[in-house]
Amino acid sequence: IDLYHSFLYEYISRNNLIVWFIAVLAQRKEYTTTSTIVELLTLLDISCDPNQLEEAVKTFKHLLKLSDSNSYAIFHNSFREFIIDKTRHLNDKINKALICYYQNHPSSDETYRNFYRHLFEMERYQKILDNCNDAWLKQSWESFRPFKEIDFNLDIAWESAIQTGVLREFVRIAFLKQEFGTITHNFDRADFQISKFLLNTGRYQDAIRSVWDGEKVN
Repeated sequence: IDLYHSFLYEYISRNNLIVWFIAVLAQRKEYTTTSTIVELLTLLDISCDPNQLEEAVKTFKHLLKLSDSNSYAIFHNSFREFIIDKTRHLNDKINKALICYYQNHPSSDETYRNFYRHLFEMERYQKILDNCNDAWLKQSWESFRPFKEIDFNLDIAWESAIQTGVLREFVRIAFLKQEFGTITHNFDRADFQISKFLLNTGRYQDAIRSVWDGEKVN
């Protein structure tokens, strides 16, 4: 299969725009619209427009998944991992562009899911720790973020504290995790159906998000 992937990449590498496009998709864990890709490529100083990108994509559409919302993702995870390895020299630039993109869209679902992850990959541990505090956790509750997403981000923050070697930060994040764990434990004991509660209170988008992550790539 590596031989087949190498053959595909040799074909892709003839077009610089496609290389950047497929490399950005490989770094993301979300289905991505053409307009978002164009915005990300602009942050990478790669000039293109949606029509130009769609035309380029036609030549290798068989490698991509297309969602109902007309968003793209790499079809096979093995090929995604292969692309990440082949374009490793682009990773830092792409991560910086993704961080900038998330900062430009602070309230989006995908920013909440991915911002800490990309900061961690860039070893910007203190940035994560500065952001992860009581106000962040309170906002997460108020925004009805899924428990799995909150837990995932807290784990990244805790690992960031370990990387910095600052005991005070380690203890602080540990207390946030304990607070989160206590609340989720109480929810589990009460058999509270948060999706049903959100639906009954008219928060339809939050209700859907609590049981379905939308366009996330598994």
